[in-house]
Amino acid sequence: KIRMEKASAKSGGAMLAIKSITPTPITPTTPTTTTTGTTAVVTREVAFTGQKPGTRIVGYLTTTTTTPTATTDNHNHNHNHNHSSSQPTVQAPELPRPKPVVILGHGLLNHSGSVFLPYLAERIASIHGGTAVDALRIDFATSGVGKSDGQFSYSGFHSDTLDIECVVQQLTQQGRRVAAIVGHSKGAAVVLMYAARHHNPTSNMYVPLVVNISGRYDHTGDGGRFTPEQHHALETEGFFIWKVARGEWPVTKEAFVERDAVDMSVVSRIDTAHVLTVHGTRDNIVPVADAQEFANRIPHVRSVIVEGADHFYSKRHEELSDIICDWLSVELQTKSVA
Repeated sequence: KIRMEKASAKSGGAMLAIKSITPTPITPTTPTTTTTGTTAVVTREVAFTGQKPGTRIVGYLTTTTTTPTATTDNHNHNHNHNHSSSQPTVQAPELPRPKPVVILGHGLLNHSGSVFLPYLAERIASIHGGTAVDALRIDFATSGVGKSDGQFSYSGFHSDTLDIECVVQQLTQQGRRVAAIVGHSKGAAVVLMYAARHHNPTSNMYVPLVVNISGRYDHTGDGGRFTPEQHHALETEGFFIWKVARGEWPVTKEAFVERDAVDMSVVSRIDTAHVLTVHGTRDNIVPVADAQEFANRIPHVRSVIVEGADHFYSKRHEELSDIICDWLSVELQTKSVA
């Protein structure tokens, strides 16, 4: 079941509607080429110049392409018998304008290919009706596990925001408009921070639509992640090695202090962009109450609370994508993103 809430700073987050959907377990797709009829969904690796000279921000651009239709030129056949009627003439399509782009950012200890992001990117690139868009998943330089040049940071919020700035700026220089930015977990905080930083709609860096998937509002403390022994090492040695299933990562005192200082109250500056917040009731990493914190501070926000969903929307990727794509398909028609 999904409980849908539409909230604003003025309404105080009052629930306006309830909708139930039966969950349908699916397996998320991997980056590939998918063909249906004459339309193919294609994903390719792309790279942007990073914050420092000689560094790269690597991403994966998913787009839909349409194969041109072959037709027979009957005029030539009827008036020139030297031409065989078995040779069709391919009508070359007009070159389309570059599509607007939706950028997707990942969470801590993840990368652009983690959890539901590849599937969500394909769904976004396949939105029908209104404005067609491409989806771009990027690896943040501080992820430590992606392809972008950089080193892992337990914090890195400011650096990740600058990564988005680099990508938006270079896409703009290529004649591409960024229609929306989507983030999960830490990536959600990053896209909200970006939107707060670039909230002037007359700026080339402005992005009119933002999607916050299970973003954290309060970054103080460690959320129960670390042991007393690890905290002791942080105080006495300035770092400790965080051992998790995906590897071993250094957590420094500097990064811990930087993360503690993250102030998400800046989201109140997002006064013209429209924001969608999605959060699961069984999220044991980021409290679902954080969704209400954002709803209380962002003027134009719609909040959707997914009953029974965990932080990674396990077996709920299709539902999550439905929520986001339905919202985007409506907003893309009302916002100027072409």
